[in-house]
Amino acid sequence: DLVDEAHDLVLPYSWPCDTQWGGPAIPDSPALADAAYAHAILHRYEGKHPGEGGMRGWDNAKFWFGLTPASHFMFKEVPAEFEKMYKELSEEDRLIVERVKGRGNWNCNSLVDMFSRCKGTTEVAKVCKELHNKEIMMLFDHCNDIVNSR
Repeated sequence: DLVDEAHDLVLPYSWPCDTQWGGPAIPDSPALADAAYAHAILHRYEGKHPGEGGMRGWDNAKFWFGLTPASHFMFKEVPAEFEKMYKELSEEDRLIVERVKGRGNWNCNSLVDMFSRCKGTTEVAKVCKELHNKEIMMLFDHCNDIVNSR
């Protein structure tokens, strides 16, 4: 499964201990923050299915977003992207999304909650998928920019 393979690639960069899945840890990696964010995305994609620690993907995603440094640029960029997509939803779908979000601002945990409940409407599910794909491309572009600037 490609999700498992991707998980095993980011694990040594995002976890400080050797594991049976990713092998030896890569301590003090400059990729730590980006790997932790990528790790969270992978678990969010797992959704309701349990991962290596027995946690559901959505719960594990929140754990990994919590390990990602608060200064990571994606914590501002992804909610801003979602706000643009949100404006395109019907009023009925926006109400569904608002019930998930609550009163606070969008953040990665509230977006995980939305992903976990987006089956209710086709348009919200479509927006979740679009956001997920855009988020991956944003992170890849960011990592590629770092590598190419050396």
